[in-house]
Amino acid sequence: MSYEYSDEIIKHVDKIYDNMEGKNEGIMTIAFGCDKNYIRVLGTSVSTVLEHNDNVAIYVFLDDISDNDHERLTRTFALRGGHKGIVHTLLC
Repeated sequence: MSYEYSDEIIKHVDKIYDNMEGKNEGIMTIAFGCDKNYIRVLGTSVSTVLEHNDNVAIYVFLDDISDNDHERLTRTFALRGGHKGIVHTLLC
């Protein structure tokens, strides 16, 4: 990953936090970064966080994953999250 690419991700995260200012009281915010080699671990980690916590905002930065894996993760997170939290997936 190049430094320019990393800078773009940081700018994106900063924009997310700017938009959340004042809206995230009582919400636990967590960020994950993952590529195709850790899809299963990511799925387990996010599912566990959602299962055991309320009011969670999770941001997942995904690099080098297939459309099929992205779709499966999105479905899994939607099923696990329900009313307890929200998961944003960002393809890098």
